[in-house]
Amino acid sequence: MTVAVMISKSAKGSDSKKVLILDDDPEYMAWVYEYLESLDLHPVISRSVDDGLIQLSKEDYRFLLVDMNVPASDGLIATWIDKQPLCKRYPGLILAHEARNRGYGAHSVIGYTVHDDSAAAAELQGKLHCRYVLKGRPQTFKSVVQKTLAPKPS
Repeated sequence: MTVAVMISKSAKGSDSKKVLILDDDPEYMAWVYEYLESLDLHPVISRSVDDGLIQLSKEDYRFLLVDMNVPASDGLIATWIDKQPLCKRYPGLILAHEARNRGYGAHSVIGYTVHDDSAAAAELQGKLHCRYVLKGRPQTFKSVVQKTLAPKPS
């Protein structure tokens, strides 16, 4: 079944059909990849924050799906630990911060984790104003993606 979705015009990457997925769990990514393809989007997968940053610098994405629990090099974490101590526990926050700093709108970054952690939620939703979803809740996840793709009211 193919679902038609109108893609809204917004911040950086609004014309792109590519979606950057930062996740190192192949089993989880399989259904997400298929779901995004059913929306006529083109997923690009990164399995570490370091690679995600490289992919982010190469091209624009419609939006980013960022697992908070992915590996990052010690050197990268060391450069962020003073600015954001929570990145040691949730390295994906580094990519979320960088995306926001590079012009991606708040609703163009969706962070997720298996941990229901108020500190991660506060950083993503409160400080960065990004969307936050708990991993393993497909209906909620799909709803957030649909809201991200929905046209903004004028």
